[in-house]
Amino acid sequence: MEAHFSPPAAATAVADPDHPHHDLIEQLTCLETLPDHTFGPHLFALIFSMECNFRDEEARMEELGLPGLHNHREQHARVLAALHNVVPDVMLGRFDAARHAIELLQRWVPLDHATIDAEIAVKLDLTQASWPRIQRHQQEESSNSR
Repeated sequence: MEAHFSPPAAATAVADPDHPHHDLIEQLTCLETLPDHTFGPHLFALIFSMECNFRDEEARMEELGLPGLHNHREQHARVLAALHNVVPDVMLGRFDAARHAIELLQRWVPLDHATIDAEIAVKLDLTQASWPRIQRHQQEESSNSR
């Protein structure tokens, strides 16, 4: 089964905070079953996708003034560092460490979502604001200040 990822779509702001996590879990599941000769490019696409998702998520947290932002950024940095550390091995045709990292990520993503990411969903529900509305408001303010 050949998996196809579209990282740019993951980089767009999504109103539903669950959406990036759902996509990430799908990518991890696909990576788990890929043969070695196609694993590398898909791992690199996953890393790109995660970087984009993390930036978006951190921007939402900052915009909403959520207190867990610093710790959340630290977790994201650690996850990305671990993934970047396995890239040289993958480029040399050694996949064990990367496949193990994928297994660990499959455990981490639901935990990440259940703890810190839940803050975003609660805040969005309480304010009845979706991310696109926040962006639209920012654009209007930017246009009015010109």
